[in-house]
Amino acid sequence: MRKAIYREFRPDTFEKVYGQEHITEILKNQIKNQNIGHAYIFSGTRGTGKTSCAKILAKAVNCLEPVDGSPCNHCKNCKIIAKEESFDIVEMDAASNRRIDDIRELRDKVVYPPANLKYKVYIIDEAHMITKEGFNALLKIMEEPPIHLIFILATTEIEKIPDTILSRCQRYEFKRIGVGDIVSNLKRITDEIQMNIPEEGLKIIAEHADGAMRDALSILDQLYSYNESEMDVDEIRDILGLVSSVKIFKIVDAIIEKNPGNLLKIYRESLEEKSVDRFIDELIQHYRHLIYGKSGILKMIQTDQGAEKYEEQSTKISAEELSRGLQLLVETKDEIRRSDHPDILGELALIQLMEQESYRNMEQRIYRLEQIIKKMMIEGMANQKPNQRKTPETRRKEDIPSVSNNGRTKKPTTEDANTEVKGEDAEKTHEFIENHDIKNTEKWKNCINSLMPMTISTLQDAERVICNNNRIVVEFKEDNFILREKGRQKEVSDTVKKCYKDVRVEFIKISKRLDPVQYLKDLGLGPVLEIQKEKED
Repeated sequence: MRKAIYREFRPDTFEKVYGQEHITEILKNQIKNQNIGHAYIFSGTRGTGKTSCAKILAKAVNCLEPVDGSPCNHCKNCKIIAKEESFDIVEMDAASNRRIDDIRELRDKVVYPPANLKYKVYIIDEAHMITKEGFNALLKIMEEPPIHLIFILATTEIEKIPDTILSRCQRYEFKRIGVGDIVSNLKRITDEIQMNIPEEGLKIIAEHADGAMRDALSILDQLYSYNESEMDVDEIRDILGLVSSVKIFKIVDAIIEKNPGNLLKIYRESLEEKSVDRFIDELIQHYRHLIYGKSGILKMIQTDQGAEKYEEQSTKISAEELSRGLQLLVETKDEIRRSDHPDILGELALIQLMEQESYRNMEQRIYRLEQIIKKMMIEGMANQKPNQRKTPETRRKEDIPSVSNNGRTKKPTTEDANTEVKGEDAEKTHEFIENHDIKNTEKWKNCINSLMPMTISTLQDAERVICNNNRIVVEFKEDNFILREKGRQKEVSDTVKKCYKDVRVEFIKISKRLDPVQYLKDLGLGPVLEIQKEKED
């Protein structure tokens, strides 16, 4: 049976590990300087070289004649390890050996010295699957290991490893492998197996692998099984279930030209071949390439010919529309996974991409209207005589009837209305009249500082914090847990009311401001509109 490509071409020296130079250089120096640790933990996403580096390290520490920190692959020890004939190199899958009994058995075996190598090396893959009791059983031997023992733990979920284990290991974080590194390795392998794939096709494979070298090699193995001699770009796209790049370009052209009929026609044709999820994925990649093309980063976009196409199309659409469109597509992809009608969500996303200009014009009109009304308020207050000006605090006192000693209510007098506001109330009045946005004020920052860290971070991401007519309106651009959870809203409101007395706290999402007049009323500016209307009448 033929070996899979990712197994046949697994790197056997540190120099053949792509994209992890920040780790391999350290490991090579440790071998050269004989400064080897007793426990390592390799973490990172799948297919980034964790197990391969563990195997190379196990071979290098036992190599009789290491070459620049890498195993020579020619000495007796290297050949025994390569053939998997040594009992001193043990690979364990923690997913199936996770119980405390398995770890106790392991603990009893590791105390014996190696049979024919210098070091006994245990490689534990998917280490996060070990139970809490299993980690406790492993802890003692990792804390005081015999001099001949080396542990190498590999995991994709480092957060599940107990701190007691982490503190006893040298930790190395494997990053996602770049497209360029994946293409270089694919090119080397295709040349060796004599398979002809154009560079554009290799980049499609690399992008589809999403930073995982093993995934890229598995895709190459799939293509090799289909045709051992050569593959063109269209065949690769068809096998991977990708939408034709020609259709994607036509889709974006229809969005730019504001042609809904052609847009939905091409969309329905694409769904006959691919799923909505795959279609949105392709559109996301296309928008990313348009942003790269607009920025002039041509080397990150498929081929020179492809770069010219993206660059030409990117001139027809603004950078703001590209960034907003990309954000919209990412949000749509997340919603599609939870929806029973994904095709409808795809249609809505395309229509919204086409109508971005209208939404932006509406937001600009709302902003200009806000500025006009703010100017009207300032001018109206400046034109009033000093004894006619009433602060929000004074207006509230006038609205609440006073109670005399005999229990009867009395109307507020002119003297009461003109009473000077002092102390904390004066500070509050100043904020509510002049500082409409208090998000960056020290008082607001100190006020929310006692909340949970996640809540504080979310409030700091708010677009604005508006104060008007004894109301505080917290505006968000995106949906978040504060907007969804009534309990969290009450927590924030109670905290804010301790700093700003007699206020009502509200939370809104800006994207839902479809009615400018209603939005201004939400900010407490409704009376201003009514006063202006009376003046016009």
